[in-house]
Amino acid sequence: MTVQKNRIVGLVEDSVEITDLGATCQVVFQPNEPVFAGHFPGNPIVPGVLMLEGLVALNVRLGATLIGIKEAKFRAIARPSQTLRYSLTREGLGAVTHVDGEVVLSCKLTLGIEPA
Repeated sequence: MTVQKNRIVGLVEDSVEITDLGATCQVVFQPNEPVFAGHFPGNPIVPGVLMLEGLVALNVRLGATLIGIKEAKFRAIARPSQTLRYSLTREGLGAVTHVDGEVVLSCKLTLGIEPA
């Protein structure tokens, strides 16, 4: 699989919002994405690494680089076709939630600001 810089798989067009506090976006993973064929057949769930990858891509939009992941807690299951809200603060606090507010993933990233 090829990963493109700044690409958030499943990004809902025009949903990225960047503020002084951080960034948010909405993501919907389509059921026909190849990853769901093996994760898990007949009972697909969004892989945690795919959710983390989305937060890393959102981080790039903030103009920062990822130095490391301090903590990641998966608290609920996300499935294809569900709308998820990604949020990341400039301090590196990240979250993925269902649109109803249920937390799917919470994490702490170590970020470095890229030179201008």
